[in-house]
Amino acid sequence: MPCEDNDDVLIYCSQRDYNGKNHRRYSGERSDTTDSIVQAKEKLKTGHYSALYIDFTHLDMTSKELMEWTGLNCPDVTVSYLVRKISPNVTVDKWRVDSNAMFRHICGHQDPLTVPLNSLFDGVSKTTWVSIVMREFMAARERSEKNKGHFALIIGAAGTGKYTLAQIAHCRSEREDNPFLFVNCKAEGKMNPVIWSDSEREQFRQNVRNIMTLANNGTLYFHEIDHLDIEIQRELADILKTGIVVGANGKTLEKFNGMIICSTRHNIEELVEIDECAEELFQLINENVVRIPSISDFKDEIVTLANDFIRHICLYYNIECKELTNEAKRLLSEHVWGRNIRELYETVKHAVDLCSGKLIKGENIHFEKTRSSSDDAQERKCRLKRALIAAEGCKVKAAEILDTSRKTVHSWIREFNLPSDYGKPKNKMKVAAKRGSVKSK
Repeated sequence: MPCEDNDDVLIYCSQRDYNGKNHRRYSGERSDTTDSIVQAKEKLKTGHYSALYIDFTHLDMTSKELMEWTGLNCPDVTVSYLVRKISPNVTVDKWRVDSNAMFRHICGHQDPLTVPLNSLFDGVSKTTWVSIVMREFMAARERSEKNKGHFALIIGAAGTGKYTLAQIAHCRSEREDNPFLFVNCKAEGKMNPVIWSDSEREQFRQNVRNIMTLANNGTLYFHEIDHLDIEIQRELADILKTGIVVGANGKTLEKFNGMIICSTRHNIEELVEIDECAEELFQLINENVVRIPSISDFKDEIVTLANDFIRHICLYYNIECKELTNEAKRLLSEHVWGRNIRELYETVKHAVDLCSGKLIKGENIHFEKTRSSSDDAQERKCRLKRALIAAEGCKVKAAEILDTSRKTVHSWIREFNLPSDYGKPKNKMKVAAKRGSVKSK
């Protein structure tokens, strides 16, 4: 249907709930805005619009579809993009804790998963996994706004994209133009025992305050915070709770005005019970929890998620869209995704790179298992502490629970510097201590 000659403008904004800056710039008495592609088509069919502004980029599949549809059905309508950024600002400042419990700046970092995962949240993916994650973050944002809170905790297994999702949440908030600082709490080597002097303690506090100052008005993200020593966690909780940073003039002190997000892959309450999370830190970050499910819980959606990533990759690199063969689908469906959504994306991206034609075959699917040694050690430490508590400190019973030898249990206790009586109920420990003192007499 040909469009009439008039000045009415239709604005299609698929992210209106998150960012309406661009469409407000173009809106007026003779403009209309919608975030529904179906509604946009119905409005264009009326012939009341001479221009269509798409508040997104050519990398959004739904907006590209609307542009092509308008060209075929309303050739008199001028279609323009509103110069939105192609993707979020994916470069972040990356820091890491060193062996002496000080946070050091490493480099600027770009997570390759941020842009493709962000595209899935723009209505491209219809999977339950994406819907649950979006619902979790929307609820967290509402809680934060209602309670005027500055803290959030993301819980999810390895590879569920905790860091990536924290960054996407930052890019979809009013803080998007301010810094996002990534602090990796996993030291590259073994951390030295934390026995601080007063001057070392003050040095650490100043170190954290400096990072908070850099992240002020933005987002400060602590990755896998339970890897920090319990004493560091207590000190960190006190600093974060106080929240004092240096002002923009470099002289005055002011309250931190931003978001502090922590992450862990473990049940936070259980970490407190086994002394892997400080009670003070738990009370601070447990007010707003986001739980990210593993994609292994949605086995029937693996192929759909893979196809969503394939469409994004092909659109991003402007190459012919590729399809999975039945053999490739079978391999993806049967694989155990130990590194979750991150491993799925990396596998699919590698398959697209290897594929020379339109079809992605089984031979293009390659699985690589990589796991950090620090992750293995932390997992082993948590398992050991849980077993000792369940066995009330009995090494034989703990070995049975862990399905290993008593010698191995003793070796792990030494490795992680645990007290020899770890796991024993406190009253039994007192009785044992009393017996020991009687025998010495």
